[in-house]
Amino acid sequence: KTTNSTEKDTIQFFKQCTKKIEAIEVDLKWKEALDLAPGWDKWTEEDRAKVAEFLNANRELISEIRRIADAGGPFADLDYSKGFSMELSHLAKLRGYARLLAADSALASARGDYGEMVEDLNAIMNLANAAGEEPILISQLVRVAITNILYTNVSQTVPAGNLPPDMVRQLLQITEGAKGRNGFANSFSGEGLMGLEAFDSIRTGNWEHAGIAPEGIDGFFLQLYGSILARPFLYMDQEAYAGIMERMTDAMELPFYEAKPELDRINTEIESLPRTRVLSSILLPALTRAAEAQARHEAQLDLMRIGLAVELYHDQIGEYPQTLEDVAPTIGGEIPLDPFTGMPFVYEPHNDRFTLYSAMGNVVGPVPSSYNADSHGNLVWRVGSE
Repeated sequence: KTTNSTEKDTIQFFKQCTKKIEAIEVDLKWKEALDLAPGWDKWTEEDRAKVAEFLNANRELISEIRRIADAGGPFADLDYSKGFSMELSHLAKLRGYARLLAADSALASARGDYGEMVEDLNAIMNLANAAGEEPILISQLVRVAITNILYTNVSQTVPAGNLPPDMVRQLLQITEGAKGRNGFANSFSGEGLMGLEAFDSIRTGNWEHAGIAPEGIDGFFLQLYGSILARPFLYMDQEAYAGIMERMTDAMELPFYEAKPELDRINTEIESLPRTRVLSSILLPALTRAAEAQARHEAQLDLMRIGLAVELYHDQIGEYPQTLEDVAPTIGGEIPLDPFTGMPFVYEPHNDRFTLYSAMGNVVGPVPSSYNADSHGNLVWRVGSE
């Protein structure tokens, strides 16, 4: 891919902002505040004061991060020819930017400055979308991680009940069309190609390009694979990898509840691969878990959009809607299904609260601690829990 002049400008702007943050990180006056910023949901009052002082003194930094987010990338000149050895250090920086914005948003919300709050949330969503433009699986997972930062920030700091209706609509607009399933599926095609290139690299002994360190027992097999003697095993390994990746790529285009039976079959096959399928055993196991991460991402976005619409309905009507269909026009005319079950999200209105959750606890294992979940493992919106 050729990088045009506009993209080069964006990449350079990103580098300049990164250098400014790196200069701040070595300043002992601000280092502690920077370290505290990502944990905004666990701040003590003393922590809050330190982070607020830092952000107030570095408002231009937040403005620059917002401008970078608005630019929408690209933020790095990616060299796809390097395969799994491709340099992707910008992704960690994007996640760090999102955490700084979330800290600023939390402080803005606490002081009632909802305009600033929404600007930060919009920038976080733009950073996630920019990561999602990269046809690489790890970039898609960073998109999911940044969206989780947004979801957690909104659910824990954006006030329910006294947010102006136009602000609620802005939040709904920010997250419209942000699920990114097509980009996620496309990244599996790219992942498959890089995996096949790794097989070619093993044959030629180009370990650096393969992105796999030949260490321990796996290293022994990989080196053996590079020899003519073991070439038939390498070809069988590559055939197994290509077949599973093709099926997995097809599954990623489906809603999770439709894809899960096939993903379960693939998981079983991966777990029973012979030891001679060395590269497949290294490259494949984590990929089906990525599908669950994408499903959580979709469920979070839907819960946030529906939850905000329900709260807006209550503010305007004085009671919670009896069914979610009552808020369908607010979120685009149709209530999405729970990506884990294929059924409607669980919604129960009460006099002074409502319960809204994705019943993912019935489908998958424990929810990561960074996600809002009830005791049954269901992904829950902020109001109500059981």
